[in-house]
Amino acid sequence: MLKAMRAAFDEARKAAPCVLFVDELDSVGSREEPVGEHASYQRQVVNGFLECLDGTVGRAGVVVVGATNNLNAIDPAVLRPGRFGRHIQVELPDAEGRVGILQHHLRGEPVEVDLTSLAEDIGEVSGAVLAQLVREARAAARRAGRDLREIDLADAVPKGVLLSEAAFRRVCVHEAGHVVVGGELASVSGFVPTMATVRRRVRSGDEFRTELNVIEGFDTTRESVEATIVMLLAGVAAEEVLLGSRGSGSGGAADADLVRATQLAQSAERSLGLGKRLSSVPMGTSPAENDALGLAGRVEQLLSKCLREAKAHVQRRRAEVESVAKELSDERDIRIA
Repeated sequence: MLKAMRAAFDEARKAAPCVLFVDELDSVGSREEPVGEHASYQRQVVNGFLECLDGTVGRAGVVVVGATNNLNAIDPAVLRPGRFGRHIQVELPDAEGRVGILQHHLRGEPVEVDLTSLAEDIGEVSGAVLAQLVREARAAARRAGRDLREIDLADAVPKGVLLSEAAFRRVCVHEAGHVVVGGELASVSGFVPTMATVRRRVRSGDEFRTELNVIEGFDTTRESVEATIVMLLAGVAAEEVLLGSRGSGSGGAADADLVRATQLAQSAERSLGLGKRLSSVPMGTSPAENDALGLAGRVEQLLSKCLREAKAHVQRRRAEVESVAKELSDERDIRIA
């Protein structure tokens, strides 16, 4: 991997001026999350990538652009200003965008389709999913020995799973917790909630989310880190306060609330110098060394404290959380001023 990486940058320098596009940037890895016996090589890969970005050879005339679906898995040093310091979030296409993408892939087809209704039925999916849908519809028409019909497209739409009323209420309450508590703590955390989305039909697992804008130039302190963790745990807190228990939806995935909160708490206690101890462990420390330092206990204490604070915020603003949850249930998407 190191050899191929350096060869790509050498080729880009020879072709300058040019753009070097690095897809799946998170595959470079992070020194903060070493992988067992491969931790040493992982550090070499990250360090080698940093050398390619701003080493002594330089890269005049080469603009490096990266893409990832998991920003949290990238080493913080890679994301700092001067390297990949500017982050642009590319959202899934809205209904109008989905119509345009479907029109593009259906060009030349003699089929008459109500693309607006089809786009609404499909829901929020990527352009790649829409392209695959059209390919599957065409394949079905070929198997039937006829031209493409509207029914072929309808049959190709991912059906997903329809949530029960109780499960859908849970996701609405969860996102409402993020919206209300996140808005209350924005001036402390540095993150401002801008939009919340829920869907009753689940296909990709990305149907429930609260989008955040980062306040530029915000100073990272112990207080801001704790406020961010409280915001991340506010969905769980809302479930416990309003529903009496929490579901499993906040854990498991790499970008799940509990995973992100745990990672942030680990960074604060381990390497950011924001823990209750003055000691700071360099990035790339193995899990065994972390255990020896008692990191797990300190992280659990911090998470428990932040969950208590999140529940207190929800209790205090319970009526507002209920109101936002109802609005989400009715509207599915809400923009936050």
